Formats: sequence, C-alpha cells, structure tokens
Amino acid sequence: MDDKSDGNRTGTLMDDKNGRSRAGILMDDKNGRSRAGILMDDKSGGNRDEILMNEKIGGNQWLRKWIHILGSCLFLLYMAGLVYFLFLSEGFGHGGVGEYDINIYPFREIWRYIRYRDVLGTRAVLINLAGNVIGFLPFGALVPLMFRGARKLWRTALLSFEISALVEVTQLIFHVGCFDVDDMILNTLGGVLGYLMFAVLSRWYLRVESRAN
Repeated sequence: MDDKSDGNRTGTLMDDKNGRSRAGILMDDKNGRSRAGILMDDKSGGNRDEILMNEKIGGNQWLRKWIHILGSCLFLLYMAGLVYFLFLSEGFGHGGVGEYDINIYPFREIWRYIRYRDVLGTRAVLINLAGNVIGFLPFGALVPLMFRGARKLWRTALLSFEISALVEVTQLIFHVGCFDVDDMILNTLGGVLGYLMFAVLSRWYLRVESRAN
C-alpha cells in the first residue's frame, strides 16, 4: 500500500508463470469515489474485444466480396441482354435491315412521341421513351458497384453516354434500327438514375453496417 499520492491506492496483481498480468483491480478514493478496472488478456496477449472486432471486419469483407461477385455476374448478364435487345430482337424493331432512319436533332423524337402518343399508341411510347431510360438503369447502378473509379455521378453519366453513342454508331454503320440522338439522351438519363439508386442503397448499407458494429 502506497500513500505518496493524495489518495489511498490498493493494487492487487496476480502473475502467471510467464510474468503476464492476468487480473488487476485498482481502487482510487481520492475524491471519495471508487474506481475499478479489470484487465483480461488471453494467452497471446490480445484483447477479446479486439478479436471480436476482427471477426466482424472479416465477415464484412466476406459479404462485400460476394456482393462484388454477384454484381459481376449480373453485369455480364445485363450486357448480354442489352446486346440482344438492341441488335437481335425482332420485337424491338431491330430484326430487319431495310428499315433505317437517322435523327440528329435533340429532343425531336421525344417531343414527337409525347405529342402524338394517342396516334402512336401507349406501347410505342413506352418502348421508345421509358424503355430507353429503364434499359440503362442497371448500367448506372452496376458500373459504380464494379469499378471504384466510376463512383462519381459525372463519370457514370459519361460512361452511359459513351456506351449509348457506341450503340448508335454501330447501328449507323450496320444499318440496324436507327441512329437517334434522343436515344443517347434517354440512355444517359437512365444511367444517372441508376447511379442515384446505387448511391442511396450504398448509404443505407453503410448505416446498417455501422449499427451492426
């Protein structure tokens, strides 16, 4: 017992054969309050809380790895489906080679489908307007999931525009479907909306992960 300090301190230390501290109890009544500290070490000298934290981190890494693998599979399936519907599907007007048209004026076809929606029919409007937007939603959501460099809105929008432009130029060269700048606008919009979906879901996932830890 040592009273060199202002308060009385009582220390009880128990050592094992290797001289490691197994348990220590410190009581301090300097201000009339008692404090107790218990230190517990395992055989390797590591803290049990630290071991549990490492296990949680390892579990989170395992989950992220499987999310990345699943995202890769979905991205490959999506690209294959995109190529099919844009170039091979007769139901979407790409089966014939004879019919071909070019639109280089932005928003001309968009306005035409809106203005003459009663004449053209609901199906034609949905396929040409909503279809071009929805078709690129998965692209905008999966690209930032797969590539860290694309986790910015402007980069995903630029990639969406570039892929859409590549599709339209390919259609122009092979005379499949039609070259339409409005499709590029709608595809880019779909990519942006897909990125926003990714951003919202990723923030939700991080909040759930932080609460779990």
